[in-house]
Amino acid sequence: MWRSWLGAAAIAVGALALRWPQMTESIWYDEYCRTKAHLNAASLWKILGHDVHNPLYNAVMFCWTAVFGDSEVSIRVPSLIAGMGSLAALAVWAGRRWGRMVGWSIGGLLAVSPVHVWYCGEAKNSMFVVATSVLSLIAVDRFRDGSRRWSWLLAVLACAAAIWTDFVTAFAVVPALGVLMSTPAAHRAERRRRWLALVAVAGLIAPLLVFKALNIADVWRNYLQPMTAYEAMRLLTGKLLFGDTLFPNETQRGYVSFALAVPVGLMIWFGCRRLWRDRAGVSVVLAFALPIPLIWIASEVIQAIRPGPERFIYQPRNVLVMFCPFMLVLSAGIVALPARWVRTSALGLLLVTQLVGSLLMHTLYRDRATVMNPNPHWREIAADIRATGLLTSETGSTREPVLISMSPAYPLRHYL
Repeated sequence: MWRSWLGAAAIAVGALALRWPQMTESIWYDEYCRTKAHLNAASLWKILGHDVHNPLYNAVMFCWTAVFGDSEVSIRVPSLIAGMGSLAALAVWAGRRWGRMVGWSIGGLLAVSPVHVWYCGEAKNSMFVVATSVLSLIAVDRFRDGSRRWSWLLAVLACAAAIWTDFVTAFAVVPALGVLMSTPAAHRAERRRRWLALVAVAGLIAPLLVFKALNIADVWRNYLQPMTAYEAMRLLTGKLLFGDTLFPNETQRGYVSFALAVPVGLMIWFGCRRLWRDRAGVSVVLAFALPIPLIWIASEVIQAIRPGPERFIYQPRNVLVMFCPFMLVLSAGIVALPARWVRTSALGLLLVTQLVGSLLMHTLYRDRATVMNPNPHWREIAADIRATGLLTSETGSTREPVLISMSPAYPLRHYL
């Protein structure tokens, strides 16, 4: 037992160490929108109702900054808590469901994953999407097992919270509820409880669905992109797996993705086959497998009906709902490999590669686009303005080039 606790502590400490550099970066435009300068009592209801994102994250951030302030670290702590909490919950759940090796593997992979590291240190709803979708999968599975008296309430709240965070979490919520309703009930009372839970979830999300449908113009964005076969491959073998941290340009990243297509595909196959034997695993596999094809189909249908650049619905962070299911599928696939030395080698290579990617993201590639575009140096620019009274192309203290952004320069207000 003490070895398990020691191992968990080591993973937690290492994970926090990897995430700390991102916590202290200058804020960028979307993060500025979670500071009091933008998200305040005067603007709260407009933002909750008409922001492109669903309102739960902004509501949480309004309450959080009211109590803890809106410093760089403070506004990112909720994402860190959501990321670390869901990592631990997923590792424990996976270990109990599919064996200790799967639990330790998913815990280790998420701890060093560049994607998980990045979004834990960003004041956006991205990690809330990851966390609420994971918690909905776990809560519905616990409800299906009937292991807790109030498990139905936890399942309802988790599913509703996920949808109120972002509609893309439906890719996890719907499969979980589908598996729940299709599982034979032991008795009629259990069947009634399941229908009650389903109706309760529908009732809790119905007002949001109606309001967003009546304000559909708030949803469209002109900076999204189409889904393609190449992009789908890059997601699975580059963007979600390594956060595009191993090489600096797209050509090299494309070659790596092609090279990894077969080994990653085999691990996905082994993992899906192992998880599909268990009903909880069916939910995980569907949460992993559905987002890419359904977003692809939906994009094509929308473009056929009403074409235009603002009618695309894909960007990499819009499929973060499949990130943890994807990593769980990979973990199960590695454990299902035929020989122990093959399993150990595959897991070790993946862990080391992801760790190297996370370190490169914070060092050599700090000012390059990896998981996301790098944070602009608004803090340094503000210091230069205070020191010289002018905006120059170099910082006042180090005389090194600064990184700016094409987004509005509102974050400067946070520092000046």
